[in-house]
Amino acid sequence: MFDQEKFLVTEIQSAIYCISDKPVPNRMYYPGNLAYYEIAYRLSGENVSVFNGKKLYNFPGVVEFLPKGIKGAKYYVEKITDGETINIFFDTNFHLPNEPLIIDTSSDSKLKSLFQKLYQVWITKNDGYYLKCMSIFYKILYQIEYQIKKNDRVYLPNNLFQKIEKGIDYIHKNCFDEKLSYTYCSEICNISYSYFKRLFLKKFNMTPSEYVTSLRMNYACELLITRRYSVTSISEMIGYKNVYYFSKVFKKTFGITPTEYQNMN
Repeated sequence: MFDQEKFLVTEIQSAIYCISDKPVPNRMYYPGNLAYYEIAYRLSGENVSVFNGKKLYNFPGVVEFLPKGIKGAKYYVEKITDGETINIFFDTNFHLPNEPLIIDTSSDSKLKSLFQKLYQVWITKNDGYYLKCMSIFYKILYQIEYQIKKNDRVYLPNNLFQKIEKGIDYIHKNCFDEKLSYTYCSEICNISYSYFKRLFLKKFNMTPSEYVTSLRMNYACELLITRRYSVTSISEMIGYKNVYYFSKVFKKTFGITPTEYQNMN
């Protein structure tokens, strides 16, 4: 999620310490069309965030990620018990997922102190505070990414990963080939496609086709920023003969067209 090559945090907009106590209503409504990405670390208490119908159960040690720029999104929070969170609002040079998610980082003793340190530096605003906050925030993102990958390894034991390893290698080598065959992935692993897909989903939290689309869209972003290629050329380079279909998939993924993305960057 945060380990893309040349991934940059372009801005930390704010760091906020939130306390939900008895005077706060049990259900709080918020704007769903966020201007910035949001990461929240729960220090204490429990709640359920509902973002566009997706429920996220938060307890101490959980990091919640919310996407920006989702027009018409409905967002509210159901308080279970009183508690505290540290919320960081930020922006990047790279489009992050459009879906909210939570990461259980309760086993990581470093993250809590990093969030607390960033907040303290932010509110004191001593000389050089912003650069120091940026430095701490990159450490936070690194620790979150480590936990995501660690959780992936937990969900799929090594003996099951080995069953689909050849198919994963095939996808990585041919992801930009329009003739890529998903059934061939399972054939070279000597298992059925339904079983391959089920194991793949456990490993990557997405289907093989969704994973390939993600690889293609991320590479398309890199090519668009160079301004060396037309949208049609990029479509062909990443495996789509039909440029209109490519543009449709790109907009569904990022909420804007390839041309709009290029102009923004």
